[in-house]
Amino acid sequence: MPTFHLKYLAHIWVLTSKMDEVIESKAKTILDLIVELDKAYPGLKDLFIPPDIGILNVKTNIYLSRARKPARAINDPNEKLMDGDIVVLY
Repeated sequence: MPTFHLKYLAHIWVLTSKMDEVIESKAKTILDLIVELDKAYPGLKDLFIPPDIGILNVKTNIYLSRARKPARAINDPNEKLMDGDIVVLY
């Protein structure tokens, strides 16, 4: 099962009570990961993808870092994830 390193910054850290964690997950996309995390941290999904908007909230940020590549901002919740990815939620 793929492993992801998650980092939580600012208001996300307050919601999760953690600054970071490593999880094993079946998530294939950023959206899958957010839905999965919402089970552990209720309200996280609505924060990143408000139900009345249905797209990523422009007041939040998601950064993805992959081996040997610079971190980049994610604009598409259907962005594919790979084993070992570092995902920063801000």
